[in-house]
Amino acid sequence: MKTKNHFIFMFFVLVAPFFIKAQTAAYKDEHNHSHDEWQALKFADGSNEKDRVLFYTKGTECTGEHLTLAKIINRNPYMVRLSYQLNAKSPVENVMIPANGALEGSCTAADANTAKLSIRLPEGKTKEEQEKTNAFILSHISISKVQ
Repeated sequence: MKTKNHFIFMFFVLVAPFFIKAQTAAYKDEHNHSHDEWQALKFADGSNEKDRVLFYTKGTECTGEHLTLAKIINRNPYMVRLSYQLNAKSPVENVMIPANGALEGSCTAADANTAKLSIRLPEGKTKEEQEKTNAFILSHISISKVQ
């Protein structure tokens, strides 16, 4: 009986910390890279660049809601206006990106400009609907020089 108790004790001492660690938020954050890293947004030509402006996205949870955050890098020596539309019925959104600067969306946007980079994408019921939505959004992104 004493040997059995020692075995059980040693099991919990040696093995249990691995199970406990796997349930902590720090471990989950450290091992969940799908939401932590920026992914290049691919246009029809396969690049993530349009008019010297680079586009990146990543998914995140903000107050229980799934959002797509955008990171925009303007490599132009002048300010640009990024315009986009999520669907035919939604308004056109405009974001000002400073010359040689970058903006990125977050759960706690500092101002109305960066808040437009925290996007709640329309959800398609099927893969085909989602691909159609993504194609619409990509085809309705435009860049213009701000005078």
